[in-house]
Amino acid sequence: MTSLSLQTQNSTPFNTAIITANTVPTMTSLEIVEFINNHRQANGNNTVLAHSDFMRKVPEVLGEEGSRNFSDTYTHPQNKQTYPCYVFQKREACLMAMSYSYDLQAEIYDRMTAMEQMVLQPKLPSNFKEALQFLIEAEEQKEQLALQVVQQQQVIEVIQPKADVYDIIANRDNTYTIRVAAKLLKVRPKDLTDWLITNKWMYGRSAATYRPSSQHDRNHLKLVASQYGTQVRVTGKGLVWIARKLNIELTTAEVED
Repeated sequence: MTSLSLQTQNSTPFNTAIITANTVPTMTSLEIVEFINNHRQANGNNTVLAHSDFMRKVPEVLGEEGSRNFSDTYTHPQNKQTYPCYVFQKREACLMAMSYSYDLQAEIYDRMTAMEQMVLQPKLPSNFKEALQFLIEAEEQKEQLALQVVQQQQVIEVIQPKADVYDIIANRDNTYTIRVAAKLLKVRPKDLTDWLITNKWMYGRSAATYRPSSQHDRNHLKLVASQYGTQVRVTGKGLVWIARKLNIELTTAEVED
């Protein structure tokens, strides 16, 4: 992965903004401090902002929790000691600059915008070696994409017949007794009954008193009158829903009660 480095006029080895491909451009607290000091000097202000003072101000501007999201460390190139810093994205960098002056906020905004443009703008090869590498990477991406298409097609070929069967069942006007529904789901009628009650699809103490719950009435279950009285029947949609909940594959719904 290629990293692009943008540096300020008087940047130090540890004071750089890094743009990494496929990431959001960022600026360190070190770089923002340098921006502020350069801006002050250009306007005749010789007051130097210390990085430690800037660090203390960050929680005041972004809040304690917000500032923690951007905390980081850097290694000083001379003494090799590790020190705390912040790495800001565009919004937070602009907020910190604005806490000092609107002019600084505008400069930071312009800089971050330029960095975003560099991320979006592809780097063209400048010599034969780079051009060859570019072609190799492009071919690899093409092969990877082709492989993904094949894999997706294989998945579709596996799930499509199942999806078609489920659509047919769900769109039917048929309803099924709990006994028939249990047979299609390859479970015992008692187990299906217990599942319907436990999951609050229906309620009651016996087959004669079973009733669909309001959230599943008509859509998944129906109360139907028969010669034996009223009984709860499972709709096509309900059958498909239960099969998916129990991870059971339905192969047919041709059984009629």
